[in-house]
Order: sequence, then structure tokens, then C-alpha cells
Amino acid sequence: MRAAQAIHLREKFETMTAREEIQELNDHLQAFPKAEDIFVKEQ
Repeated sequence: MRAAQAIHLREKFETMTAREEIQELNDHLQAFPKAEDIFVKEQ
């Protein structure tokens, strides 16, 4: 029983971590075009 609970908690933690990583990537991707626009304007 404890092993099953530990596995469940680990899976839950990994899912949360993956979601946080995806959100962080999305934030970077949303910021990138803005930086690209600035770069194009400077040239």
C-alpha cells in the first residue's frame, strides 16, 4: 500500500514539474518574438 502511494505521489510530482516546465517554455516563447521585433528594428 505504501509503495503504491509513493508511486502515485511521485507521478503527481513529475506531472506538476512537467507542467511548470511547459509553462516556463511558453513564457520564453512568448517573450522571444518581442525580442526578435526589437532586433529587426535596430538593423
